[in-house]
Amino acid sequence: GHVANVGRVVVDSTWHHWFDVNLTGRPTDGGDQVDPVLATDPKAQGFLFNATGQASFAKIQNYFRNVALWIASPNKQHCMFTHATWNAVIRYPLNEQLSPATPIWELGATARDAIGRRAGQCVIWEWVWHFFPIEVAEIFKPRPDPCLTCPPFESVEIFILGGIVREMLTLAYAARDGKVRVDEKALAQSMAKGISQGLNELLAMQQRSLEQAPAHLKKLSQVLKLLPTAEAFMPEDGKAESKSARKVASKKPAGKKAKTAKAATGRKKR
Repeated sequence: GHVANVGRVVVDSTWHHWFDVNLTGRPTDGGDQVDPVLATDPKAQGFLFNATGQASFAKIQNYFRNVALWIASPNKQHCMFTHATWNAVIRYPLNEQLSPATPIWELGATARDAIGRRAGQCVIWEWVWHFFPIEVAEIFKPRPDPCLTCPPFESVEIFILGGIVREMLTLAYAARDGKVRVDEKALAQSMAKGISQGLNELLAMQQRSLEQAPAHLKKLSQVLKLLPTAEAFMPEDGKAESKSARKVASKKPAGKKAKTAKAATGRKKR
């Protein structure tokens, strides 16, 4: 695939659904001399014949889009990423909710949700994943013993998107005021600068978190002394029975001690 700098392929077990006559119907104008169909025949409309078929056709169209995204070249994927983010930035509600002063993680999380509703979260993952070499990508792979100090890849996506959105918002406001012209070069520069800005801010925040970790772990270890006992999870009537049992248990040793003390006193008198 793209990581190995070669093209991608798709292996499909069916060819029927790649032909329009099997999707949107066969011609009714005499184009099919072998097996002509009437306009009222379901075959003339294909999946568009009823609501059930239309719902199925929508799923097939999503499959077509996913195939197109998968086999697209890296350059085309970068262009899709660029324009998907730009279109999210300049449209409602992001264009009213966000500003360059918004924290970068908030910018990224909002953009990730907005773009993910159209392109899908997996597509965003693919777009961002290509920026990292295989050696670095290994850090984020699931493992039996998870690395608690390693940021999840979702955080990488959020910070990179946040950096891009911040740069694009700045570009959008400058364009609105007539200071710059938005073209492919300006968008490409926003992408490159935003990716670098987002990743640098993630690394800086990760470093601060590591420095604060010992103090946080110390505080967390103190909570162990304050954890609830089993009684906290018992119903009220069960708690009453438990208290009664404890009272009975506490009386037995006291009686035994008193008896032992009395016997000892008797021996001294003798």
